[in-house]
Parts: sequence; structure tokens; C-alpha cells
Amino acid sequence: MLEQAAQAGRCNQERWADEASYFDAVDYPTAPIHPLVIERYARCCHKDYFWSEYFFSLLSDVKGKHILDIGCGAGDNAVVVEPVNLSPNWRKLRLLLPVPAYGTADERPLEEADLHAIWRYLTDFEMRFFAILARLSRFFLHGPYELAPWPARLAYDAAVRADYLAVHHLGLGKLAASAVLSGRLGAT
Repeated sequence: MLEQAAQAGRCNQERWADEASYFDAVDYPTAPIHPLVIERYARCCHKDYFWSEYFFSLLSDVKGKHILDIGCGAGDNAVVVEPVNLSPNWRKLRLLLPVPAYGTADERPLEEADLHAIWRYLTDFEMRFFAILARLSRFFLHGPYELAPWPARLAYDAAVRADYLAVHHLGLGKLAASAVLSGRLGAT
């Protein structure tokens, strides 16, 4: 039993070392947030289509609230938006695309069993799916959306609207690559 605990401790140390080296190698922006980005999120006028505006609109006023930040790297995704894998075969196809997957080798998207475990602890649990086609924006949208050339923004807008249609009107949410999860911590 003690040997198993020691082995688990070594595995955790190796994992955290991998995480640290991965995130140390990422070039995080250090400049102040551009005023156009701040203006966009202050308005959140397209919250139904864009995952980033949708999750920001869920926060409303955070003064006096307790917020749980789980596994969000540098914190830029600190409003629990998570990669999901609800269709293993679709994920295999996505991984064949020359679109970079971010994260360390041992990271993985949430699967149905993970979501059920989260659901048990959150009251008013809701999930909203995003990123079927919009995931391809990594090919043409480099940097903040607000600072991209208008053709790139137009292509991204079309992709997120197609995703919205696919998820909300065609029932293709299981093809999504990410989900915004929300709820309140309940009594367990």
C-alpha cells in the first residue's frame, strides 16, 4: 500500500513538472487588454453565438461571489469553458485535422461520465455547446477577434453562427468541441 502511494506521488510530481514546462513555454501576452476587447465584453451583444461572450454574460456582477477556478491554465479561460468529447469518433476525425490541440499530453476533454459527476454537485446545472466549425478559426484568426481583419472576423462570425444552427436547431451538440458549464454549488 505504501509503495502504491509513493508511486502515485511520483506520477503526480511528473505530471505537474510536465504541466509547468508546457505553460512556461507558452508565450502569454503581457500587454494591457486592448480597449476594443474591453468594449466588446462590456456589451456582450452576440452572447448566443460566441462562447466567450456567452460565458462572460453569465457572470454578471461578481462582487461578493465565490468563484471556483478549475484547471484554467493562466486564467484566461477561468470561466469553467471546457473541451468536451461527447462523440469519440468525431473527436478522432477532429484530431486528424492540422489544427493544433492545446495542452499537455495527459490532458483530455470532458466526457459524459465527467459531466455527470459535475452535474451531481451543481444545482441549476446547464451546458451550452460551441465549436464545431469555429474550431477551424485557428487557421485564420490570429490574436484577438476585435483586432483581426474584417474578412477573418466575417469568416469567424459565419462559423459560430453555423455552429449555433447545428447545435440548437439540428441537435448536433454532441459534435461540439467545447461547452460552457454553469451552475451553483449545491449540498451533496
